[in-house]
Amino acid sequence: MSASFASVQWPAIIKLHADDELMYVADAERFFSDHALQQIQLMEQDRLIDSSGAVYHINKASTLTLIPAGISLSLDQIDVLLRRHLSNRGACCVSKLHSNSISDAIADVMSLQN
Repeated sequence: MSASFASVQWPAIIKLHADDELMYVADAERFFSDHALQQIQLMEQDRLIDSSGAVYHINKASTLTLIPAGISLSLDQIDVLLRRHLSNRGACCVSKLHSNSISDAIADVMSLQN
């Protein structure tokens, strides 16, 4: 694992570029071993967002690494991503969604994947 994995506050979500789908990632080990994640062709524009809102570039050049993007998303920005994700899944009344924390929003993504 890259040293950058140590700075990630797990769990996290992956925001796929040009897609409203969010993917839950419990920890660094699952990032490497999750079968569904391994099947996806992650692109340079995809981002990992951790429980603090920190954003990371996903680099797949020779080894899989995360590179801090130097930005963090606010709870409001995370809620917008979650609303789009829920709407994409056909949920109704998503405009009323408001999470108490970024960790809660990420937990919501996990509960929707089960």
